[in-house]
Amino acid sequence: MGATVTQIMTTIWSKFSKDIFLSMTLGLLLVGISACGDVRVSPATEEPFRLKTKATVCTEDPQAIGKFSRIMFVVDKSGSNQSGNGGAGTDPDIQNGRRISAIRAFFEQNRTNEYIKWGFVIFNQSGAESYIPDQEGPDRIFTSDPTVFEAAMDQFSSTPDSGGTPYRAAMQVVNAAVREELKADREDGVTANFNIIFLSDGVPTDYGSDSQFFGDVEALTAQSPGKIHFSTVFYGPNDPSAENRLRRAAEEYGAGKYQDANLDPVIKIDELIVGGVSYEPYVIKNFVVYNLNAAVCDDGTVSGDSDSDGLCDKDEEKFNKLFASDPIKTRRMDGKFFDSRNRNSFNPKFSDAIFYRYIVYGEDIGLDCDDVRDEDFDFANNCEEKYLRNDNAQGPTLQWTKEMEIKDKHAYEDYFDSDGDGLLDMLEFMFFRNNGGGGKSSAMNFNNIFDGTNGFKYDYLFANHLNPLNPKSEVGYGIEFFRVEPSSTGQNCYSYHQDELPLYQVDKVTPDKVSGLLDLSHNQNENVIMLYYIQTPEYAPNSRGYLRYSFQKMVKEKDGPQNLSVDTKLFHIHPKPKL
Repeated sequence: MGATVTQIMTTIWSKFSKDIFLSMTLGLLLVGISACGDVRVSPATEEPFRLKTKATVCTEDPQAIGKFSRIMFVVDKSGSNQSGNGGAGTDPDIQNGRRISAIRAFFEQNRTNEYIKWGFVIFNQSGAESYIPDQEGPDRIFTSDPTVFEAAMDQFSSTPDSGGTPYRAAMQVVNAAVREELKADREDGVTANFNIIFLSDGVPTDYGSDSQFFGDVEALTAQSPGKIHFSTVFYGPNDPSAENRLRRAAEEYGAGKYQDANLDPVIKIDELIVGGVSYEPYVIKNFVVYNLNAAVCDDGTVSGDSDSDGLCDKDEEKFNKLFASDPIKTRRMDGKFFDSRNRNSFNPKFSDAIFYRYIVYGEDIGLDCDDVRDEDFDFANNCEEKYLRNDNAQGPTLQWTKEMEIKDKHAYEDYFDSDGDGLLDMLEFMFFRNNGGGGKSSAMNFNNIFDGTNGFKYDYLFANHLNPLNPKSEVGYGIEFFRVEPSSTGQNCYSYHQDELPLYQVDKVTPDKVSGLLDLSHNQNENVIMLYYIQTPEYAPNSRGYLRYSFQKMVKEKDGPQNLSVDTKLFHIHPKPKL
């Protein structure tokens, strides 16, 4: 969607405990707002429209952490458990609550909890195996189906104990299963709490030292610090060394709990569960007010952009005249012309701002691409996402940057802010199209917002919708945004004030001329204003967040001020969170 950025962005990358936020003057404004106030837009004149907007905005209710649970039992099935094994069987399981009867009792208490997934791994002989078959791919051995878990418990009860005690083999299966489940949870937007319950009566037969065991436990919990808990139970004959090994694994390395069944012969699984449901507040990664019918122009001004393609109407008219005398450009235009009332004047797969790059510079924009879906709601379809690329892709964290490299360094098809800087991919490209900030690479470069031109940093220019070529040609939006006291329910709250919101004279654009983005259609002199913010959990401000947004249409008229609502309870949300 091309346009200009009428935006408020004040970014908050902070831990609530430290009570800091970096207002990166990106105007990266609020996160998760839940209520409050109207922005007053003054009647249309040729002067900037004055606002006297003040509002207190609060994040949404704190996120329930731990509502989603993954519980896996890792159970010793070695020969020493067998009743009658030299008279020393440790788990005859006759009315004593050990192993399977303890697991069954806990399962029956929680079988109707739809937020739990279950795992069941046994180890004996020289290896380990899951009694839950692969669910949705290799190593996906957590199930939400109670009947599948019941079958695993039945298999355990009907299979004889035998052989050695291979702890390492068990840990390899567990680590792989947790890694795959975490990957799936991230794709689904789920934050889950993992409890791994490890039950044994003896001594590992495939580790050379305790430090190797402890190292594998540390590697397990490091996959999601604070969200993975490794708890242990010792139920064998009195053996201080074996007992201490399992106790240390849980308490020192596994962020879990330990039980000694020699002290209480009834194993209580519920007392081993760590985490439960807690509530983490959201923060605002950014809040943006963006006039989609305004664009930065080649002459250094900001002016009307009727079709929201990122090109000023007056520039499109200029291009038609200027390019008419250039045979190379006219050949690439193929008999067509820039149309300020059509977002796709030349090709239905590419907005005019991108096709302009092909016409003027002969860039390879991927004309053979046919995927025009916009699944992540950043106004760039999948063909355009592939064009938005950076050979030196940079995200806000090392992990984010590595993921960008894996995704071949082009904009994400499944996330609206590929470089994590708070700017929707296509808006960022359109604003910095020709005027610095990286052009097609801008959406894949977190650090470009800290660069600058003409004495202003790019985040400030974007937030105030000032043309990088001549920032002093316009009046900034005069946005103030700062943190205030949290609400009584634990929501982070912010004070927001904005002084300016320019509206522009534009032509009517019909729904068939906006790339399928129907919200961009509008009547004569009607401006489409987008308000959006990205909310992230406070404990992980640089993680992926949710996009919440609203489109509001305002006419450049003389009948007095209008309301720009910031009541975020009415905002849409993308992607839809799983309940």
